[in-house]
Amino acid sequence: MTRPKGRLSVWIAASFLASLLFFWLVCLSVNSTKADGMPSVGLFDASNYNTYTLQAERWWQGKLDLGTNYAHLEIAEYNGRYYCSFPPVPSVPLLLLTPLFSGTDAFGSGIYSTPDRLIGFLYLYVGCLMLALFLRRHMADKHAFFWAFFAGMGSNLLSVDVFAGVWFMAQSLSFALCCAALWAIDSPHKKAWPWSFVFWALAVGCRPLQALYLPVLLILLFRNQRLPLGKWLCQLPRFLLAPAGIALCYCWLNYARFGNPLEFGHSYLPEMLNAPHGQFNPYYMFVRGDNCATSNLASVLRWPSLSDYDWSFSLAHPLQSLGDFFRYKLHFPSHNGFFYPLANPIFISMYLSLFGFIGWKRRHRDPLADIALPDVESASQAVTPRFSRCLILTALALTVVHMAALLCHTTNGGWHFGVRYFCDAIPFLMLLLFARKRTAPRWADIALAVFALAFQWYGTLGWLGQWWLQTA
Repeated sequence: MTRPKGRLSVWIAASFLASLLFFWLVCLSVNSTKADGMPSVGLFDASNYNTYTLQAERWWQGKLDLGTNYAHLEIAEYNGRYYCSFPPVPSVPLLLLTPLFSGTDAFGSGIYSTPDRLIGFLYLYVGCLMLALFLRRHMADKHAFFWAFFAGMGSNLLSVDVFAGVWFMAQSLSFALCCAALWAIDSPHKKAWPWSFVFWALAVGCRPLQALYLPVLLILLFRNQRLPLGKWLCQLPRFLLAPAGIALCYCWLNYARFGNPLEFGHSYLPEMLNAPHGQFNPYYMFVRGDNCATSNLASVLRWPSLSDYDWSFSLAHPLQSLGDFFRYKLHFPSHNGFFYPLANPIFISMYLSLFGFIGWKRRHRDPLADIALPDVESASQAVTPRFSRCLILTALALTVVHMAALLCHTTNGGWHFGVRYFCDAIPFLMLLLFARKRTAPRWADIALAVFALAFQWYGTLGWLGQWWLQTA
């Protein structure tokens, strides 16, 4: 079954306009309700918290350090110099943009020229689009775009991109690159496969723990080539040569700045130097996280609470009563996260997909051999291609390991709405969708998607409006 010509362009245009409108409405509503002292979040505004812009400008000047300290940013100090403390890849696009948007040297006053919020939105949209283009090879267009935008726009990536700080831009770019890696490795065109590993290597330069997902790409590459194992291993280095070159660039930059090829700079933040258990430690996962009365694991499993605000429902003013309840009575932690399936409902749908393994043996003779290279001409079928059980279980295992590693970090995401760290796992978590016999969303999935969009909007308002001020 072939798809009508032009349908994809319609889906792309419609999804872009709908996403942009939704994102703009969220920004508009935040500006109308934000607390005093909070910065404006206009769509084309620059962020006061984008260290990547500072780094890009210094690169243009031939310098690796930032030249001075910025008290409101997380700056690494090493040998009397100040550096960006985050992996470098998000500065590369800004390196191209800063000459276009530089007008005044106003960093000292906190006014940046690049449209950081729009850039963050574009990262998020491109990630959703790449995920949709990957999924549409195995399902109908409407289902692919539903799942992709449920995963992206319905996650905590929405709220952090509205804020557009340095902590969050790397996450959105990593999301886009990981989705692009899945799209490229699944392509019917062999020339696209090496690009998958390039995208993955660049994602590692945004969020280093994305390195965990290399086995997923290797399994998909093995599926594509169908070579004997020995021959496949012999030709594998040509796919890893470009990522190795990118890794060497990271190592050189790290060594030039910090004298350690594996150090991106976060270890030289004052709070990391003073952390009694270091930056990563199982202590934070099981005992107590940074600035938190509970462990990080307990933080991402806790529910919202009710405040002491004197509230009662009024029949005379029902809308105002409900508004007061959600604004003053119902409180979500604004630090260290809360119940992560509630924060990112796509996790619920993907976990439900695992029930598709019931009866798997009746549908799959050989979990690996039954995987065929996608047929683009017949990709609109309702039943998914027979993806390997090995692939799905590998993706599941790596997302669990990834989430456990993130829980061992001292900050657990710090100040934000939801559980933003776990958003890093979403692109590869979406492979669980192929455990289902049919990938068409059920009514429960549609309800979860609608809830997710509304909940992210509400959470962004509450977080940036500072409705919830508890810190633990």
